[in-house]
Parts: sequence; structure tokens; C-alpha cells
Amino acid sequence: METTVPRPPRSLLSRMGPDGLLMLAASLLVAAATGGVSLLAAAGWVARRGAAAGVDDPGARWIFIFGMRLVGDRPGEDYRLRLERGLSLARAHPMAPVIILGGYTGGSVSEAECGRRYLVERGVEGRRIVVEERSTHSLENLREAREILRAKGVTTPVTVVSNRYHLARIETLAEGLSLPVVPCGAEERMGWDPTTLWTLFREGLFLHWYHTGRIISHLIRSRHMIDRIT
Repeated sequence: METTVPRPPRSLLSRMGPDGLLMLAASLLVAAATGGVSLLAAAGWVARRGAAAGVDDPGARWIFIFGMRLVGDRPGEDYRLRLERGLSLARAHPMAPVIILGGYTGGSVSEAECGRRYLVERGVEGRRIVVEERSTHSLENLREAREILRAKGVTTPVTVVSNRYHLARIETLAEGLSLPVVPCGAEERMGWDPTTLWTLFREGLFLHWYHTGRIISHLIRSRHMIDRIT
């Protein structure tokens, strides 16, 4: 397996850059101008997409599992749910390669490598698993996924596994990248506890920010900004 040199984890501000900060400010202004309605609508969309996702894809030919920041070099609870769903899919679709996405986000091991070890310990053949260790957030995850599929000549939809609160963001970003996906929820069903509701709202903020930036980028015809999300 190819060895990847760990990159120092980047701060949120460094990942956003000046364009990202500008679009975040614009997104907050739009939310304020609509009395919060646009932001609540985005959060509602996150909840609906997460609740509607299935737990299997009968046509699964490629299984992508999204990594997550580790806890002491081990998967936290939400990441374990993703890996367990990926394990279930791998067993149900034994011919489908499993690709785990996620680089170094502060630990001594990458998110993807940690996930690979988790699956191998539970019986998945190591040769079925591909680790992608360069990406550190969802957009990078999907860009790397697209490159893997292009290299393989794959044009059919692929199965993507993540927590239900994360699926709307994946679908939206994948659509912007012209990457067809079938979302698969890590949890059996959507939870509605206070922690999950806050997470849905936070994800709604991400989507609101993304859509605001995308609309403004096209309005001002900024090739640089458009290229960041397509």
C-alpha cells in the first residue's frame, strides 16, 4: 500500500480562505435579510434528505465510506456507525470495492487507514479496500472520490456512506461536482434528540453558505470561485 506523509492539520480559517470568509459573511446577511427563513429551510432540507435515505443500495458496485476526525487515533461513535454500515454493505455486496476517504486530521494515523484496520479486523479482505488519505473535509473527499472513479472509468452512481445528518451536504457537493451518488445512512433511522437537532441546524448553515457562494460566484462570473466547488 502506498505510504502517505501526514500533513499538519489545517485550521478552519486556512481551509476557508478569503473567498470562503466572504461567502460566509454573505450567507449570514442573506439569512438575516430573510429573518432566518432561508437558513431554517436549508436545515429542513438536511433533515428530510437524512430521514429519507436508505440503509442499502441494491445496485451497489462501489462503496465509499466518509472518514471522520479520530478520537485518540480511534474512530469515534459517529465514525464507527459509518464503518459498521460500510461493513454491512461490504458483506451484502462482496464484489464491490470499498473506498475509505479521509486524511490526517490531527492523529498519527489517517482517518482512512484507521477505517481500513477496523474493517479488516472484522473480516473484510484488505485487497478490497482502497484508502484515500489526502482529503481533510467533505469537498476534498468528493474530489478525490471523483478522481478515483475517473481513473477506473466509472460513470455509474456510487454508494456513499455517512451519518444521516451529513448526507444532504454530500449530495449537494456531489451534484456540483457532477458525481452521481446513492446516499446510505449510517444510522437505522434519523434521531431527533437535541444534539442531532443542533447538528442538523449546523449542517443547514453549511448548505446555506454553499448555495450562497455558488449563486454569487456565478453572478459575478468568478472562475476562481466556481472552480473551488465544481
